[in-house]
Amino acid sequence: MREGPGNTVLVGRQRERELLERALESARSCVGGSATVLRGDAGIGKTALIDWAAERAEGAGFTVLRAAGHESDVGIAFGALRQVLRPLWKSSRALPRQQSNALERALGLRDGLPPSGFMVGASALALLAEEARSRPVLVLVDDLHWVDSSSATVLAFLRQRIAGLRAAMVCTTRAESSAPQGWPVHALDVEALPPEDSRALLRHWHPGLAVPTAERIMEEAAGNPLALAELPGQLAHDHRSGAAPLPDRLPLGQRLETLYARRLDSLPREAAQLLLLNALCRPGSGGAHDPRHECTEELLDRIEASGLARIDATGALAFRHPLVRSAVITCASEEELRAAHRSLAERLAEDDPRRLP
Repeated sequence: MREGPGNTVLVGRQRERELLERALESARSCVGGSATVLRGDAGIGKTALIDWAAERAEGAGFTVLRAAGHESDVGIAFGALRQVLRPLWKSSRALPRQQSNALERALGLRDGLPPSGFMVGASALALLAEEARSRPVLVLVDDLHWVDSSSATVLAFLRQRIAGLRAAMVCTTRAESSAPQGWPVHALDVEALPPEDSRALLRHWHPGLAVPTAERIMEEAAGNPLALAELPGQLAHDHRSGAAPLPDRLPLGQRLETLYARRLDSLPREAAQLLLLNALCRPGSGGAHDPRHECTEELLDRIEASGLARIDATGALAFRHPLVRSAVITCASEEELRAAHRSLAERLAEDDPRRLP
């Protein structure tokens, strides 16, 4: 979480902080460079971790270079690399002319066709090495899964050769994203906060919550820091104070809703319908059939790849996070909701005409 400009405070995350501290210390003391990938769900706190690392590094005299991938920029060649190298551009005059020309063409600063990926990578490595001679360097890349492919290739080149520099690289990516080419498959998984840390974070952001409200928020957020920060802000004062009972389904708020809406929009209509049917089913009420009998393996693979749900050990479709259920219902149109309710009613009637959804 962020505690105002220039002061990032984390609750918990001892394992992650220790790893980042070791990486910074190795770079600072000339032991050797390292590269780390932090992987986790949206809103789990990956950006807060690299913000924290950036502030620790700046306080220790590092040069901090940052880039962030964006879905809208994924087709812009070398877009993320341009973000990383921009602060070092004044040092490019120290490079051999061939290398500086290669970087200028790749980054659109000089006319001409971009050189080969190897040449761009070698030139970027030389520029980092030039900076690392005077100060240790920390390279931070947020949302690696949205970094353009040309930048990802160069960053992978740097990752494989950073051990010889006074430098550290830390990247973040989504839990369901596959590793880009040249990156290790294994990453440090940033997990949900445990209950004690979740409760401390919730008290920090929303100290006036009634105890039953706080417990409900804890249940819905399931250790996701973004949800802990944002869910209470969507509630009326009476709900926050405990004067009125909470609604059956908590409103998500714009940021959380947007995170899940993008993934839902990317799914085929049949897959979204199956998720909606399962979201509307009350536990023990029936109506949700084995999803493997209702859609193709390809659709199930698409659902699992989206990170929204998975097939559990019993063969049921399980949502990856409690918030997904709310998001699926919130993002559905009135027509889709009516159709889903009719379908559930028909299924229950087939099982037992006396039962209602």
